[in-house]
Amino acid sequence: MSGIRPLWIMGAMSHFLVELRMNDATQLERAAEMFGAAQIRLRRRGTATRMIIAGHSPDDGQLVCFIEATDLETVTRLLSMAFLPPGRIREITPVISSPS
Repeated sequence: MSGIRPLWIMGAMSHFLVELRMNDATQLERAAEMFGAAQIRLRRRGTATRMIIAGHSPDDGQLVCFIEATDLETVTRLLSMAFLPPGRIREITPVISSPS
């Protein structure tokens, strides 16, 4: 590996839970594509984000994403660049670290 290490390896990333209202499967596919494109554009600008997991809750029509980013502003920018509606964003503090 080169001298530059990804931020999530160095532990400089925070974790965010994002909830977005999605009504149908076509919106989910589009949201996934747009998230990926927005992450690439942010990376080109020197800002790292990582989607850890995304899932759909059919009971309430929510797309739920767990994202690593440096701060809340970065997550908000990611959603904006993905042309996704504003949703509920919460910072999550880990209480148990996973084994390496």
